[in-house]
Amino acid sequence: MSIQERVRQLPTPTDDTSQEFEAYKNRMGYDAAKMKSIRYKMSVYDEFLEELEARKKYHGTKAYGRQSTRKRDRGER
Repeated sequence: MSIQERVRQLPTPTDDTSQEFEAYKNRMGYDAAKMKSIRYKMSVYDEFLEELEARKKYHGTKAYGRQSTRKRDRGER
């Protein structure tokens, strides 16, 4: 199933990335034995982030992509 098909079927993503990652691993059938290799773990996480960003974009829940959360108040110098 492609990412676009999964995005249409999955619920709106939450703000809890770790919970979303655990749900992704369960959904895709990754168990502890498969997740032993760090390289494999990183490739799975990269796939997860790609799906999560696509879900955010599809559902319009949040501005996707990297954004700065820090506000600068320069005031008068």
